[in-house]
Amino acid sequence: MSLLNIFGANLAIDLGTANTLVYKEKEGIIINEASAVAFDTRTAEVVAIGNAAYDMYGKSPENVMILRPLENGKISNFEVTKILFKYCIDKAIEGFTLFQPKVVITAPSGISDIELRALEDACTYSGARDVYIVESTLASAIGSDIDISKKEGRLIVDFGAGSTEISIISMNGIVISKNIKYGGDYVDQEIIDYIYDKHSLIIGKTTAKEAKESIGAIGDITTFSEKEISGRDVMTGMPLSIIINSSDIIEAINDTYKSILDGIRYVLEKNPPELSKDILKNGIFITGGGSRLKNLDIYLEKELGLKLVKSKNPFSDAINGAGTIVTNLEEYKKIGK
Repeated sequence: MSLLNIFGANLAIDLGTANTLVYKEKEGIIINEASAVAFDTRTAEVVAIGNAAYDMYGKSPENVMILRPLENGKISNFEVTKILFKYCIDKAIEGFTLFQPKVVITAPSGISDIELRALEDACTYSGARDVYIVESTLASAIGSDIDISKKEGRLIVDFGAGSTEISIISMNGIVISKNIKYGGDYVDQEIIDYIYDKHSLIIGKTTAKEAKESIGAIGDITTFSEKEISGRDVMTGMPLSIIINSSDIIEAINDTYKSILDGIRYVLEKNPPELSKDILKNGIFITGGGSRLKNLDIYLEKELGLKLVKSKNPFSDAINGAGTIVTNLEEYKKIGK
């Protein structure tokens, strides 16, 4: 057996509301699966984990319950978190290793000390030797090749599935941040409610998400796309398909993005004056899956009067940053929680 197998490889885990990604030292991203665990409520047994569990949404019998470890960007179920961590670590480190891996985990900037300790315990229980927790905003910045050590303010908005995190970073730390509950999941629910109210059609979360991603937009657009969606008619209870267009999505989510704008303005107002010049120069960096919404950058530029920089890899910024950290632990140890 080689020394590499004996000592194993260190890992980075980006535990997201929608997806969990794992980065293995010297290999890169090796796991990208849904943050979901399916249980049989009659036996309390785990039925499926990850993508297999997510695929059961809306299709499983009543006795199968699908749970997520995070809600609104915060850890809501530590038992599910432990199961998901163990699944990821076991899948990443196959075979025998003499020493368990060191693990870097991303976490929301507003995580409490109690949540922090519980997250460490969950990861240690799952097979980690040492656990280092880093704020997801800092990990995203590192993953985007932003030098977080500079004495320079950078405004980062991370549009996640569970929440939207708005932070100003400088000198290896977060100067001010605000976590808003309006993430991709909330936006999907707004679309579900809107379709119900306007078209008397009940649709599922997967349908809402697909509509958002294919024809969704925000702000003033000149080209409108259409999409056929299917659901259950409220009046008859029968299956029904209708055609919606981009204007439906804009109307459904407009108030949500106004609230996100208010959150960004709040952070800018609380920003130390010495960093305001940096924000004017660097603009706003947006990342996370939600940052791909059509016209979002133009909408924010118009409303805030600041230039926008879109991430080239919004889904993987955080895990790539955490991977950089786990590969260079001595250099980055000080930025951990």
